[in-house]
Amino acid sequence: MTWTAILAQESDAPWWHLIVEQAFGLTILLIFIVALVSVLFNQWRKDKCLKLLNRYHTTYLDTRGRSMWGDLIVYSKGLELVFDAPYRSSRGLLKTSALIYPKQLTDCVAVARVAEGLSQREASRRMKQIRRSFRPGPIRKTRRSFQNLINTFRDAFSKALTAFIGQIAQHTRNETLSDNQSQVQELGDDLLGAAANAFEPLLERHIGQPVVAELETPAAEKGSGSRLDIPGYLVDYSDKYLAIFNVEHETLDTQQMTVDGETEHNGFSASWIAGRLTLTCTGPDLILLRSLVANEQYAAPEAVLLRGTQLSLNVPGDTPPTIEISRTRRVDLVCSREHTTSRFGGDYAAGDKRQSQNKPEGVAPAEIDD
Repeated sequence: MTWTAILAQESDAPWWHLIVEQAFGLTILLIFIVALVSVLFNQWRKDKCLKLLNRYHTTYLDTRGRSMWGDLIVYSKGLELVFDAPYRSSRGLLKTSALIYPKQLTDCVAVARVAEGLSQREASRRMKQIRRSFRPGPIRKTRRSFQNLINTFRDAFSKALTAFIGQIAQHTRNETLSDNQSQVQELGDDLLGAAANAFEPLLERHIGQPVVAELETPAAEKGSGSRLDIPGYLVDYSDKYLAIFNVEHETLDTQQMTVDGETEHNGFSASWIAGRLTLTCTGPDLILLRSLVANEQYAAPEAVLLRGTQLSLNVPGDTPPTIEISRTRRVDLVCSREHTTSRFGGDYAAGDKRQSQNKPEGVAPAEIDD
């Protein structure tokens, strides 16, 4: 026989009534539950936009114009970028990955993924991800609707839980429990927050639809460039990020060149000085470094650059490297909302109810390009 049953027999009261009356023990139990639930949720929850690029080859771009590329691992707090090959410093130290902490993520402009840089398995996973995002099934739609509903009524649910605890405290005359209702409400907020979804009606309407995102590039922030328009489909959004993908990653053009010294080209500049290759994006299109050949060694970084960002590579030997460069406007991007706004609706998709009929006499404003 359990101790609760024994106590219940001795006092002729329900066992749960005795537990509630133990104010100190119940308070400690609630505090422990709050702490445990918070830890579990913080360990489990990852940003849903960044999760879309988890375990894919990506390029990380920050506000200082720097770029890093490799396989992305998303944690609940922070990122890890595993390099394609170990980097050996001038002191002979090997570095195999970059750890990006939450404080450093405030400098993130975007994380980019290109189909050309994926393995066959990653490419297959990406296409499944694209189909689920653009043509969600009934289960996915129901789950998202449920999350939005919870988010809409989160405050109401939280207050209802607090009122329920208050009624128990009043019924049992438990002042300690009543004094700690804020901690109980914190537990409810954590539970509801885990199930809720960042909900914005304007963006929700365009999920799976073409949009044009306006991105502040590092060059624009320094006053030496303009904002960048990125076309694509709005896949998802959170309070910190926007996910904008494209089904096909068409290129505008591709060219091969040998870099010897400093050169300027359409949309980018390249230099090879003292064994270091530097590539900088200077135009409105995204630049993709497909491959590099130097001293009979071949590498395929598949790294993406946007205006104002650059990449650097150590190229051993005295032979000028030969690189293959592509210009494109369509990649998969997860952009920081601090630097990105989904400002325009894109091309009309099939079944788009915004376009009721063609109006030949209509005209669009010109100021939107300013």
